[in-house]
Amino acid sequence: MDITLRALEDGDLDQVFAWERDPEAVALAAFTRADPSDRAAFDRHYDRIRADPTCTVRAVERDGAFVGTIGSFTVEGEREVTYWVDPSLWGRGIASAAGADPSPGGVTWARSHSGLREFTRRPPSGGRPVIDRS
Repeated sequence: MDITLRALEDGDLDQVFAWERDPEAVALAAFTRADPSDRAAFDRHYDRIRADPTCTVRAVERDGAFVGTIGSFTVEGEREVTYWVDPSLWGRGIASAAGADPSPGGVTWARSHSGLREFTRRPPSGGRPVIDRS
């Protein structure tokens, strides 16, 4: 499995919107919009985070296909990590691999973002937490 990160492009957003409306994904996510089907709120959110220099968001590709996003941001002084992966591909190590893959500029998520906290309510069926806290 070849996982790479690239800039999130406007053409990716329709697919991200579909993933972020998936009922099981919404149930697992720590942070969602009040109405996941509100496209205007989705667009405002992505406009804001893509323009914010303190936020990082990247598209995740598996073997050249767009399969999710990974990002980081600061909440209450602590760096956080967030990710969305195509629900049909859960449990295959994509988010873990994306978190270990160097981002553009040579930064490795797991090493450079000390103190990262991962927020999910529970891992997907058969999955395990993406960030190892041991």
